[in-house]
Amino acid sequence: MREEGYCDNLKEDLGTRAKEGFMTTEEYENMTTHQEIVLLALATLILAPLLSAIDAILALVVGLILGLILVVATWWLEMSAGFYWAIAAYIIFAPVISVSAAEVFRLNE
Repeated sequence: MREEGYCDNLKEDLGTRAKEGFMTTEEYENMTTHQEIVLLALATLILAPLLSAIDAILALVVGLILGLILVVATWWLEMSAGFYWAIAAYIIFAPVISVSAAEVFRLNE
Protein backbone atom coordinates (compact mmCIF):
# COMPACT_ATOMS: atom_id res chain seq x y z
CA MET A 1 0.00 0.00 0.00
CA ARG A 2 1.34 3.38 -0.89
CA GLU A 3 1.60 6.31 1.43
CA GLU A 4 -1.08 8.92 1.16
CA GLY A 5 0.05 11.82 -0.98
CA TYR A 6 2.33 9.64 -3.13
CA CYS A 7 0.53 10.61 -6.34
CA ASP A 8 0.74 14.29 -5.45
CA ASN A 9 4.49 13.99 -4.92
CA LEU A 10 4.84 12.13 -8.21
CA LYS A 11 2.93 14.84 -10.07
CA GLU A 12 5.06 17.53 -8.43
CA ASP A 13 8.20 15.65 -9.47
CA LEU A 14 6.89 15.32 -13.02
CA GLY A 15 6.12 19.02 -13.05
CA THR A 16 9.68 19.76 -11.98
CA ARG A 17 11.06 17.46 -14.66
CA ALA A 18 8.83 19.11 -17.25
CA LYS A 19 10.17 22.54 -16.26
CA GLU A 20 13.71 21.20 -16.60
CA GLY A 21 12.89 20.12 -20.16
CA PHE A 22 13.00 16.35 -19.74
CA MET A 23 9.36 15.58 -20.41
CA THR A 24 6.06 17.38 -20.05
CA THR A 25 3.49 16.05 -17.63
CA GLU A 26 1.12 15.44 -20.56
CA GLU A 27 3.80 13.44 -22.38
CA TYR A 28 4.35 11.27 -19.33
CA GLU A 29 0.65 10.74 -18.68
CA ASN A 30 0.00 9.96 -22.36
CA MET A 31 2.82 7.44 -22.66
CA THR A 32 1.10 4.31 -23.90
CA THR A 33 1.76 0.67 -23.27
CA HIS A 34 2.82 0.31 -26.90
CA GLN A 35 5.57 2.89 -26.44
CA GLU A 36 6.80 1.07 -23.37
CA ILE A 37 6.86 -2.26 -25.21
CA VAL A 38 8.84 -0.59 -28.00
CA LEU A 39 11.32 0.72 -25.43
CA LEU A 40 11.70 -2.78 -24.01
CA ALA A 41 12.12 -4.22 -27.52
CA LEU A 42 14.88 -1.70 -28.20
CA ALA A 43 16.59 -2.79 -25.00
CA THR A 44 16.43 -6.38 -26.26
CA LEU A 45 17.90 -5.36 -29.62
CA ILE A 46 20.77 -3.70 -27.80
CA LEU A 47 21.36 -6.90 -25.80
CA ALA A 48 21.00 -9.22 -28.82
CA PRO A 49 24.60 -8.85 -30.10
CA LEU A 50 25.80 -10.03 -26.70
CA LEU A 51 24.07 -13.31 -27.46
CA SER A 52 25.78 -13.69 -30.84
CA ALA A 53 28.38 -16.19 -29.64
CA ILE A 54 25.82 -18.34 -27.88
CA ASP A 55 24.26 -21.47 -29.36
CA ALA A 56 20.75 -20.88 -30.77
CA ILE A 57 18.95 -22.94 -28.10
CA LEU A 58 20.86 -21.26 -25.31
CA ALA A 59 20.11 -17.89 -26.96
CA LEU A 60 16.42 -18.80 -26.92
CA VAL A 61 16.53 -19.50 -23.18
CA VAL A 62 18.67 -16.44 -22.39
CA GLY A 63 16.42 -14.22 -24.54
CA LEU A 64 13.31 -15.45 -22.77
CA ILE A 65 14.89 -14.91 -19.36
CA LEU A 66 16.07 -11.40 -20.30
CA GLY A 67 12.63 -10.59 -21.67
CA LEU A 68 10.88 -11.74 -18.52
CA ILE A 69 13.34 -9.83 -16.33
CA LEU A 70 12.63 -6.65 -18.31
CA VAL A 71 8.88 -7.24 -18.10
CA VAL A 72 9.03 -7.75 -14.32
CA ALA A 73 11.17 -4.61 -14.02
CA THR A 74 8.56 -2.71 -16.04
CA TRP A 75 5.78 -3.96 -13.80
CA TRP A 76 7.77 -3.28 -10.63
CA LEU A 77 8.52 0.27 -11.74
CA GLU A 78 4.82 0.62 -12.63
CA MET A 79 5.56 2.00 -16.07
CA SER A 80 2.27 0.74 -17.46
CA ALA A 81 -1.03 -0.87 -16.74
CA GLY A 82 -0.44 -3.17 -19.74
CA PHE A 83 1.69 -5.68 -17.86
CA TYR A 84 0.10 -8.69 -19.54
CA TRP A 85 0.57 -7.20 -23.03
CA ALA A 86 4.23 -6.67 -22.22
CA ILE A 87 4.57 -10.28 -21.07
CA ALA A 88 2.91 -11.54 -24.24
CA ALA A 89 5.17 -9.41 -26.42
CA TYR A 90 8.29 -10.58 -24.66
CA ILE A 91 7.39 -14.25 -24.61
CA ILE A 92 7.04 -13.97 -28.40
CA PHE A 93 9.72 -11.47 -29.42
CA ALA A 94 12.69 -11.73 -27.04
CA PRO A 95 13.54 -15.35 -27.92
CA VAL A 96 12.99 -14.70 -31.64
CA ILE A 97 15.33 -11.70 -31.59
CA SER A 98 17.92 -13.63 -29.59
CA VAL A 99 17.89 -16.68 -31.87
CA SER A 100 17.90 -14.50 -34.98
CA ALA A 101 20.90 -12.55 -33.72
CA ALA A 102 22.76 -15.73 -32.82
CA GLU A 103 22.08 -17.26 -36.25
CA VAL A 104 23.02 -14.11 -38.18
CA PHE A 105 26.30 -13.74 -36.36
CA ARG A 106 27.03 -17.47 -36.72
CA LEU A 107 26.52 -17.22 -40.51
CA ASN A 108 28.95 -14.30 -40.64
CA GLU A 109 31.74 -16.32 -39.01
